[in-house]
Amino acid sequence: MNDLRGESPPLAPARAAEARPSLDWRQAQLAPGEPIRNAIPVIDSEHQVALVVDSDARLLGKVTDSDLRRAMLEGVSQEAPVSSIMRSHGDAPWVRRLGQSRPQNATYDAEGRRAAERQDSDPDSKPNAERYPLRRHPIVDAEGRVVGMANADAPNPLEDRWMVIMAGGLGRRLRPLTEEIPKPMLPLGGRPMLERLVLTLKEQGFRRFYLSVHYLAEVIEDHFGDGSRFGVQVEYVREPEPRGTAGALALLPQRPQESFFVMNADVLTQVSFRHLFELHEEHSAEATLCVLEHGIPVPFGVVDLEGHGITAIREKPTARFFVSGGIYLLEPSALDLIPQDQPFDMPSLLDDLIQKERTTAAFPVREYWLDVGRPSDFHRAQGDWRRIFAKKGKTAADEGASFSSEQLVSSLETNTPETARSEHSSPPQGAVSPRPSIKPASDDLPASEREAS
Repeated sequence: MNDLRGESPPLAPARAAEARPSLDWRQAQLAPGEPIRNAIPVIDSEHQVALVVDSDARLLGKVTDSDLRRAMLEGVSQEAPVSSIMRSHGDAPWVRRLGQSRPQNATYDAEGRRAAERQDSDPDSKPNAERYPLRRHPIVDAEGRVVGMANADAPNPLEDRWMVIMAGGLGRRLRPLTEEIPKPMLPLGGRPMLERLVLTLKEQGFRRFYLSVHYLAEVIEDHFGDGSRFGVQVEYVREPEPRGTAGALALLPQRPQESFFVMNADVLTQVSFRHLFELHEEHSAEATLCVLEHGIPVPFGVVDLEGHGITAIREKPTARFFVSGGIYLLEPSALDLIPQDQPFDMPSLLDDLIQKERTTAAFPVREYWLDVGRPSDFHRAQGDWRRIFAKKGKTAADEGASFSSEQLVSSLETNTPETARSEHSSPPQGAVSPRPSIKPASDDLPASEREAS
């Protein structure tokens, strides 16, 4: 089965442009029999939605980023027809009739955000698919033919959201580099990894950060201060002892008033946090977890049985599982399940939510993702930064970079056992490369729950 994850899209701008030239909406149209892979570049472009039309340009449905990720979870092949994952048109409220100023049956709040549909008498009975801000609307005539695309941008919801970054781990697997430098402050392209992460998140719209610190906390605090020199607001959650990947949230100085993000400090990624937010809202989830597909090759022929009979023999198959990507979106109510004075990890929090039958959701990652947890990952990160991230050009933060990544990599090679160094000659674990995909085919295990690593 082919994959559908495309070349990593550019990161979303911090603020949408107030005005932009009209896009050629015809480039967003697909025939119902076209393969899903043809929808990916359309959705990853400024169109943000693929329109499925018949031979007379009549609108049949749409495909969005959310639909692509749903297809990932269901194991849909990129060669399947795009009509198999589209949301049908019918009298859908996301369609604008020619002459209408807004899509039919739509309701908005004062800031132009889409409210729940009036006809949803029981909002808990099905996903709230249109609660998040709509950014692209097809315009159809009286015959249902597409004649244009509304191009109104909605406010970036990330600007008001908290990002809590877990940066207190001991970094044992990267010693001796982490004996005097906390792992999040190891260099990436001449700057600390955590600084790169904060600036990358700032590009997507985040402005308010909480850094959870413990090991060598003063190094992180001295570097970031209040965040003003990076154009963001930074506050600290100080763990007197390691509290786990969720326990530190009990130490937040105040309770968030709306959903907030949590992620590990050693994840290098181009995940679209706006799409993550939209999926979380769509499913009215209390907790949403980013997941990646992990494959385990079986070195033998696997025999399927029914009683004493053999039903099939599969030669050296790969067993596939979805695993945690170390990125979460939580509602404030989830904090009520976290104990105040003891270590507590995210898997335990999610298990508690599931046991209490609270709504959770999975957000499959189709963008670049790397867990920088081991020597081979640190090697990989240096090359990936130059190849994927830095190719966009230098930023102000690149000027006067003070750390030498090459020096530390050389030191790591000198002090790392031969077995660890040899890992880099084969595909490194923990990496999801940017290649065409809907169904990720990484056979790499992310170690996303490593408070003491």
